[in-house]
Formats: sequence, C-alpha cells, structure tokens
Amino acid sequence: MASSAEQVPPAPTSDRALSVLRDLEQAATGQHVAWCLSGALDTLRKLEQYPQISREERHSLLFASGRAFEAAAALPPGLIFDEDLHAGFAALAGLVCLWAEDAQARALRPNHVRLDLFARARIFQNHAHNASLTEEIAERAFEQARHHSLRHQLRLVHDREAK
Repeated sequence: MASSAEQVPPAPTSDRALSVLRDLEQAATGQHVAWCLSGALDTLRKLEQYPQISREERHSLLFASGRAFEAAAALPPGLIFDEDLHAGFAALAGLVCLWAEDAQARALRPNHVRLDLFARARIFQNHAHNASLTEEIAERAFEQARHHSLRHQLRLVHDREAK
C-alpha cells in the first residue's frame, strides 16, 4: 500500500479549481508547460472572485503544482530563470493556500502579504507567458526551416531529373 505522501489526492469539484488542476497536470506532462502555467496563474490571480476551495482541493492543487514544478524546472535554460521559477511557484502555492482560507483567516494576513503574493504571481505569469511566446516562435522557425529544407531537397531532385 502506498504511503499518504504518494497517494494522488482526489480531483477538485469546483470548476475553477478543476481548471487550475487541468493546467497544472498538463504542465506536469512536459507539454506546453509555460502556456499551462500562465493559464493556471491567470485563474489563481482571480481567486477572490471565486468561492473558497476545500482543504482537499487545496491539497490536490498543491500536489499538482509540485509535479508541474518538476516539468518547469526541465525547461530549456533561459526560458524561465531558476530564481523566477522558485519565487513563482512559491507565489502559486501561496495563492492556492489563500484560496482555501475562509474570510476570517484571510483577514488575519497583513494586506501587504496578500498584495505581494498577487504581484509575484503576476510576475511569474508574465515570465511563463513570455516563455510560451518564445516557444511558439521557435516552433514556427523550426517548421519554416523544415519546410525550406524540404523545398530545397525537392528542387535538387527536380534539377537532377531535368539533366
């Protein structure tokens, strides 16, 4: 039997928490990591508009964020710098925890702590968005180079056949 640390927590039931979970789980697969992180952070930054999540949902999101961190840490160097990655995931985890707090617990937090969490999350979202755009540009450049190479090869074949 697996220990409780190894058991995957149940999926969230609220739509917004489920949306964040899907983004984090997709990021954890290593596909479209930056884009998914940007999406998760976009939702998390609006958490005050949504109902409080349960402790189980919080646990599920934190578990998924740990897996997403591993994938994000494996991104090519320079897409997201290590210090930004660590600060960003700390902010992400902080927002998840804040989302699970009731109004009374939130009121006990100094306002600057809450504001700093949101600001750090926004910075990380911007980094993730920029990394996603950089990946898109690289993918298009690769496709363009592949297309150009194929056209060049076809031209060589055509030239040989014409001789």
